[in-house]
Amino acid sequence: MRKASIRVRTTWGARLWAVLKPEGDRPLPRTTVSFQEADGEFLLEVVAKDTSALRAVLNSYLRWTSTAMKMMEEVGK
Repeated sequence: MRKASIRVRTTWGARLWAVLKPEGDRPLPRTTVSFQEADGEFLLEVVAKDTSALRAVLNSYLRWTSTAMKMMEEVGK
């Protein structure tokens, strides 16, 4: 098993959680994804059966997180 944890400090943790929740609710065959928001941080945890699955899921979630944060920054201006 492979595991990765990504911690993002942001004031938009609750919004990120809401944006990513639909994707997190989808079952994936070789990975388990969980995320939580607390104390100004957003935590993403991925457990995968192999390195390829871990890389694929991390790429997707990091891209979605980055896009969501950029959109929130633009809207928040």
